[in-house]
Amino acid sequence: MPMTNAAEYLERTAARVPDKVAFSDASGSLTFGQLLQDARALGTVLAGLPGCKNAPVAVLTGRTVQSVAALQGVLQSGNYYVPIDEQMPEARMRRISMATTCSISSGEMKHPWTRTGLPCPRGA
Repeated sequence: MPMTNAAEYLERTAARVPDKVAFSDASGSLTFGQLLQDARALGTVLAGLPGCKNAPVAVLTGRTVQSVAALQGVLQSGNYYVPIDEQMPEARMRRISMATTCSISSGEMKHPWTRTGLPCPRGA
């Protein structure tokens, strides 16, 4: 059966090769199993926020493992992500963030609900 989206691809790949490294950066790496676990944890938090269903979620991204997990978490929650490159001018980042329903940062606010300490969504 063909895959229909990135969240489904992650779920199938994690089931097939959970211990294979999916992404790595200077701070560490995530296996497909860990990535799925972190994405589901963040997705659960986002799905529980008022007004954060089938909505744009701004994600402040960098080239990190946490950014990948955050983007996948947004998909797991049933929302769609709006990536904000941390290299953008600050005023532009603020405008984009204010135009979205929810926003998260892939590195600023750490919370213990995941192994990698994924960021706290606005309103959580």
